[in-house]
This record gives sequence, structure tokens and C-alpha cells, in this order.
Amino acid sequence: AVGRPVYSYKGLYWHSAQSVGVGAVLCGVFGLAGLFRVGLDAQYAIPIFGMLLGNTLTGISVSMNTVITGIAEDRDTVEKFLCFGATRWEATSLLRRRAFNVGITPSVNQASVAGLVAIPGMMTGQLLAGTDPAQAARYQILLLFLIVSCCGIGIFSISYLVIVTIFDRRDRLQIDRILPGRKGLSSTIADQFDMVASLLQMWLRRRSNQEQGESLFR
Repeated sequence: AVGRPVYSYKGLYWHSAQSVGVGAVLCGVFGLAGLFRVGLDAQYAIPIFGMLLGNTLTGISVSMNTVITGIAEDRDTVEKFLCFGATRWEATSLLRRRAFNVGITPSVNQASVAGLVAIPGMMTGQLLAGTDPAQAARYQILLLFLIVSCCGIGIFSISYLVIVTIFDRRDRLQIDRILPGRKGLSSTIADQFDMVASLLQMWLRRRSNQEQGESLFR
């Protein structure tokens, strides 16, 4: 998740871990102890925490990329709000709202089609194990609410940490704290393909020049 954003800053890795951990712990413990009432048994805790962490990580990655990229590439608009007396929260309200919508949309879409277009994995496993379909559907609905809640908490947390880091206590934008992001796996693979294509093109051009030179001497 840290390697995906176009821009980064020092400490982004720990902020991402904190955001994912806070949302997963709060929603996971509440779901296991309050909703499912099974306690912290590893049989139930491991799969539930895994689903919460996976979905939250996706939302946090997209949201942090939206906030940091918006501040870095739309710096003039942010500083214009600050010049008119806006706080750092008011100057970035549109970016944070956009980041929340982008990050929460995959989880909401997953919840909206569950049971109609696709049957989620937890419900499928319970049905194959012989559980009553009504009970399996209730458990799946509770889990979907937990996923959306966990993703929302993680997005709020990472947005807060990004704004607090990039702005100082006097609501001044510290643009020098934004650094170029690390290249992700997709970018690395694309660079390798470009390098191979360039080498192949050079070899074909050299081969063509050699053939033309040989034809002239003939």
C-alpha cells in the first residue's frame, strides 16, 4: 500500500500500519465479542481479521494517494484557501471528502451486490458446511457492516495523519515534506518491459544497418 501512491512522506509506512490496525482492532473485537459472541477464538478471529485487514488496506491505499496527490499537484488551490484564513482542515476538506468517497466505494459496492449478484466467501463456506441459509446470511450481513466500518475508520485515520504531517501547527503547508513515492510492482514490471523493448529495437536497427552495408559491398 505504501508503494502504490505517486507521492509519499517520511513515516507513511507507520501511519498506514496504525490506520489499518486501529480500524481492524476496533471493528474486529466489537464484531467477535459483541455481534458474533464467539470471543477471541483463533478459529473465528483469524479469518475475520484477515477479511477486515484486506479490505481496509485497499481503501487506505487509494485514499492516501488521493489526499497526497491532491495536495502536491493542486498546491495553489490549497494555499489560496490558507491565504484567505482557512485552516488546514478547511483547505483540504474537498480532498478528504473525495478520498473518503474513492476509498469506501469498493466496500460499499461489495456490500450492495452481496447475495444478489455474488455470494461472498463466508456465506459460501457456511452453506457448504450445512449451516441454515438464513443464519449464514445474517452473519454475512454483519461481516459486511464490519468491513465498511473498518474501512471508514482507516480512511479517516490516514487522512488525519497525512494532514497533520504535511501541515504544521500554524496551518502552514510544508510542501518539502512530500517526497516522490516508491515504484510499485506494476511500475517496475512496466519499466522492465520498456527496457527489453528498447534493447530489441536497437538490435533490429543494428541488424538492418549491417544488412544494408553488406548489400552495398555486393
